[in-house]
Amino acid sequence: MDAATQRSQQCEQAADAELAWVAETKRKLMALGPIRLEQDQTTAQLQVQKEKTESLIQQYEAISLLNSERSALLERAQALVNQFWETYEELSPWIEESRALIAQLPPPAIDHEQLRLQQEEMRQLRESIAEHKPHLDKLLMMGPQLKELNPEEGEMVEEKDQKAESTYAQIKEEVRQRPWRWTRLFPGRLSSMIKSSPCWRLWRIFPLAYVCQH
Repeated sequence: MDAATQRSQQCEQAADAELAWVAETKRKLMALGPIRLEQDQTTAQLQVQKEKTESLIQQYEAISLLNSERSALLERAQALVNQFWETYEELSPWIEESRALIAQLPPPAIDHEQLRLQQEEMRQLRESIAEHKPHLDKLLMMGPQLKELNPEEGEMVEEKDQKAESTYAQIKEEVRQRPWRWTRLFPGRLSSMIKSSPCWRLWRIFPLAYVCQH
């Protein structure tokens, strides 16, 4: 049995115990018997009734407060949990697809047209990195809040946050460095040919500042 199922059963048991307490209290009140008509007995019955009523009110208020606090926490948790997993399910596939794409990128082309197409592919990847930054920020913002609600399961959420942040940073750094790695692959005359191409000149004019600043 996992921890979540166990806690759910504990909550159900606590609720059943409260209902049983209410039923038992009702039984005891009904068992007090009919109202006595002698003065001293009527007074005694009224005193007992007031004491029991006061005790019931105090217990009810305590239970009601606990119930209200827990309901508020559950509503907050539900909203955070839904947002967290929706965001994670959007970001996680993109991270895996981006890692696979980078791993499969071919060596830099010598042909100018092919080099231009490769540059365009990298530009689209840089835009995609910037577009998914808010998803990562959202995860990192919600993680500590979820851990506060449940420190034990919050460790799992924190691990997912850290892994997503680390992998995102690796993808961003790989894309940032790739143009300069291409230069090192082509020393001498071939490097001069690539640097003289219109694509390379555009690349140097418009560096990856957009990605680096986000």
